[in-house]
Amino acid sequence: MNDSKSKNMAKRNRSKKPVYYKPTKKPIKKRYFLLVLLIPVVIAGLWLIVRARTQLAVISESPSSEAVMAVPPTPAVLSDDTGYVEEAFVTEPTAFAYSDPANFGFKTYLMFAGEAVDSYERDKVLRFPSTDAYTELSGVTTYRGNNYRSSGTYGSARITDKTLSILWTHNLPEFALTGPEDGTAQPLIVQWPADIMADMSFKTGKKDKVQLTEVIFADKSGNIIFLDLEDGDYSRTPIPTIAYTEGTPTLDPRGIPLLYVGQSVQEDGDTTRSRYQYLYVFDLTTGKQVYRFGSSSIEPFANNEWQGYTGSPLVYDDQILIEAESGILYSYAIGAEFDKEKGEIYITEEPSLVKYKYENQVTGYFVSDDPEAESTTGKMASGTTGSLAGYKEYAFFSDRSGFLQCINVNDMSLVYAVDIKGGGDATVNIEDEGADSNTFFVYSGTRFGYSGADESLSETNTAYFRKIEGLTGKVLWEKAYDVVAGDDCRAGLAETALIGENSLSRYIYYAVVGEQSADNTTLYCVNKSDGEIIWQYQIASGFKSVPTAMYDKSGNGYVIMGDLSGDIYFFDGTTGEIIGRLALEAGVDGSPAVFNNKIVMHLNNDTLVCVKVE
Repeated sequence: MNDSKSKNMAKRNRSKKPVYYKPTKKPIKKRYFLLVLLIPVVIAGLWLIVRARTQLAVISESPSSEAVMAVPPTPAVLSDDTGYVEEAFVTEPTAFAYSDPANFGFKTYLMFAGEAVDSYERDKVLRFPSTDAYTELSGVTTYRGNNYRSSGTYGSARITDKTLSILWTHNLPEFALTGPEDGTAQPLIVQWPADIMADMSFKTGKKDKVQLTEVIFADKSGNIIFLDLEDGDYSRTPIPTIAYTEGTPTLDPRGIPLLYVGQSVQEDGDTTRSRYQYLYVFDLTTGKQVYRFGSSSIEPFANNEWQGYTGSPLVYDDQILIEAESGILYSYAIGAEFDKEKGEIYITEEPSLVKYKYENQVTGYFVSDDPEAESTTGKMASGTTGSLAGYKEYAFFSDRSGFLQCINVNDMSLVYAVDIKGGGDATVNIEDEGADSNTFFVYSGTRFGYSGADESLSETNTAYFRKIEGLTGKVLWEKAYDVVAGDDCRAGLAETALIGENSLSRYIYYAVVGEQSADNTTLYCVNKSDGEIIWQYQIASGFKSVPTAMYDKSGNGYVIMGDLSGDIYFFDGTTGEIIGRLALEAGVDGSPAVFNNKIVMHLNNDTLVCVKVE
């Protein structure tokens, strides 16, 4: 990163006003005999112009830093736009009265290269691509496949009999560890190009394959596992680390064989001492660590002591971004370059970390600016186990304190915040309306902790799933569910949602845990446009996975769901009909990854399983 400190210190945040379209003036034909007829038209036109100028003055007003909620607070669904600012002219994410961070007591802080700064600006603008352009690699290379976090699927399947069978299982290394198990545990699946394969060290017989499709899994034993997708055998020697991983790694989307792995719990299960918890970067041509960041003690910039990195790193254009358990959003670059001819990777920059931190009225650190106001110190911690989602110049995440945040990644500023009324440390999804449209949507759900950690969660709580307008933070529709947490899994949204494609493009799928009882999960298929339920399926089991799609060569979509009882379901994505069901040797506690007609999942007996659909 070549950011200039002086440039950062001099930079001041500038609010960007919406761009409005101006009516084109039409020439008036000068004919005398029409003069009498035109006089009332001119009078009416002048009246409309005066009214329009008054309305535009209201629209152009920026939210005040002293704003109070003069409109219904989010998450009120704005079915009636009366009293709201007209958002039709907005071309980039903008805060309005209902999404102004000041309404929720937000304060943000920045640190660059080890020093506190008032503002920041990248020398090189970062702009995330659409889903199809995210990675040069073939496969599922990050959590939910891309920067929109919209899918865990690659390719298409040749499906004839619609039968499911176990292709292989692989027992993972044993470990002795106590602690939370709340990560996504999704495998990566990548089909390496021949020229990159030549630079890697594979086991005998694997390197000689014409094409190798590799499963990469960061295990709770502290090892990074590499398997051949075809047979489940080791494709290369595991890479050992210190702490354990409960999230999902990320492969460099430029095709550079670099693996980014965040770790969240150390070997004795402790989360507060933050010893040996890092975000690692590994060179897969050598199997060696080339960089890591973290601390052998507590992050000094953080309010929350937990320094874990559970989310899947968001990597693009040499920028690495991750929102940590501590509540800090990190961004840095390492200047990675890959010489394919020599098969060597070079790290050309000494990373200068950019750190973004937030406080609000419900975290444990909020103090009012008003000297006469009573300080309301909250109890909820900052931070998240979810993964960042990226759209153009913006990153989105929801946090434990109950807010969805929109961040401009080029100046690391908080653009707007949505009060989602509950724990939001799950991954959000992004959907856009195509390259020619500037419209996009964010899907967000809430969830609660384990009843064993908080007895109040054994009572009924309300979880939500919402569709939010990405440009404004406006809630378009919401669904509420009464849920109860259990000892084995959290209540509410199960990790994240699935955005349908191809024949399923009108639908979004999500699982709600704890409806009616702690040992109950319902899979919902709803219409994207209004949240109307298309079909639902209820099972008497807990759930830690996420619904994932498989598509055949004609674009017909199927939905896969694995539960903690050890069953995997194969649904017709349009009708909800169960086409296939298979019993596994243990419950599914990780998110599936789909490559053509193969599904790879982690089971809670520390086994990876590959299921084949024919």
